Amino acid sequence: GIQAEYSRIPEVGASPDYVLSSSQRRLWVLGQLSEANVAYNIPGIYEFRGELDVALLSSGFSRLISRHEVLRTVFRENGSGDVRQYILSPEELGFRIEELDLRGDEDSVNGQVREFVNESFDLAEGPLLRALLCRLSEDHWVFAYVMHHIISDGWSMEVLIGEVLGYYNSGKAGSPVQLQPLGIQYKDYAAWQQSVLSAGAQGAHAAYWQEVLS
Repeated sequence: GIQAEYSRIPEVGASPDYVLSSSQRRLWVLGQLSEANVAYNIPGIYEFRGELDVALLSSGFSRLISRHEVLRTVFRENGSGDVRQYILSPEELGFRIEELDLRGDEDSVNGQVREFVNESFDLAEGPLLRALLCRLSEDHWVFAYVMHHIISDGWSMEVLIGEVLGYYNSGKAGSPVQLQPLGIQYKDYAAWQQSVLSAGAQGAHAAYWQEVLS
């Protein structure tokens, strides 16, 4: 019969670099193909109306990036030619929200946003998250962001933007934001996944799913 087994993903120790997950390695290889350069850009676009505190929005992203290491991750070959994850400090990453004042030129916003989300990422240098804030009038804004799929996916992006808006709204209200501490980071999952695969456990997993799906 089938038996359930649970194992906790452990945290890995501090290191100059970390192993890639299987999906990250696949996306890195695909990213080396020029025709696939922007195929894995994942954009999101929001429209804001009313008074917007740009400094508070920027602070929300800074706190998000500090909280999630994967948003500060780049992918480089080490001295042995193996591609590894490198986690930068927020200062090394140098993320900032790009601002455009389009008051009087509102019709250009679609082209500006399209060009922004279709710009390719440099996986070795980052940031692999970009944000653009376009002001169309005193109380009308278009906000666009784009991430490379190697550090996120559609579901995760909704979670991340929810956290940014949580930071923003709590700042406006003058109250602390309530977020659960992160037990692990993505690098911990990647190391756990690769250790499971290298230990030959994939045979047992394959047998389990073959029985379930039979």
